[in-house]
Amino acid sequence: MADIYLIATPVFTHYDIAKNCLENGKHVIVEKPLTNSISKSRELLTIANKYSKRIFVNFTPLYTDPFNFLCKRYENSRQDIFFINCSRCNLGIIRKDCNVVEDLTCHDIAMLIYFLQDYPDINSIKCYGKKCFSDNIDMITIQMFFPKHKILCNLYTSWVDNEKKREFSIIARNEKIIYDDIKTINSIKINKSNIKIQKEGDFLYKFGDQLIPHQKYNEPLRNQMEHYYNCLKHNLPCKTDGEFALKVNEIIEAINQLC
Repeated sequence: MADIYLIATPVFTHYDIAKNCLENGKHVIVEKPLTNSISKSRELLTIANKYSKRIFVNFTPLYTDPFNFLCKRYENSRQDIFFINCSRCNLGIIRKDCNVVEDLTCHDIAMLIYFLQDYPDINSIKCYGKKCFSDNIDMITIQMFFPKHKILCNLYTSWVDNEKKREFSIIARNEKIIYDDIKTINSIKINKSNIKIQKEGDFLYKFGDQLIPHQKYNEPLRNQMEHYYNCLKHNLPCKTDGEFALKVNEIIEAINQLC
């Protein structure tokens, strides 16, 4: 199996290092986001195709067992989802090489694209960012609309919020699910309260139980590396390859232009 290089450096250096590796016959694993521009990401994809090399991008939240549980649960019922709320905040670390969107929001964008198997309407994106302590956006709230199943999503990201939070909440027709990524056990809670429409057009408010499904826990980074290994060994498609990372880049750039 060919060599593979891991690139975990400031975002603005990703392009030059990855380009050098690919042109010298090496596969690459790149820390998110792939690069700091759409054009650079596209060029890396062109180079990778030219030399028959693979680009893997480190969106680790997609490789957690609870997230995979959610994907399987809604695999055939995404049309029942009304709204998704993503919260990702912490007190620091304020980075100088990128803004909070490129550092943290990119994870939630990646989760939404993969979970919904859809791409947001770029024209639907609305956002408000604030520079609190640096020349970059330190906190932001974003709304976007996924057209395939008409799902509205809200994202809040901050590295100046003193409460650490990593939540992915789904409001659906028959339930609400909260996935708390900070917890390694009991990380998913399912509230079965919902609204039913009766024949007469009235609404029935049903108050159901709260369920905590049993889940195994494997280290996400281990899951991710095993996936990359299998993709290389068996020439399989990767969940977070360069093409996927390019989609995330496109949304990041649209958000940055609005802010």
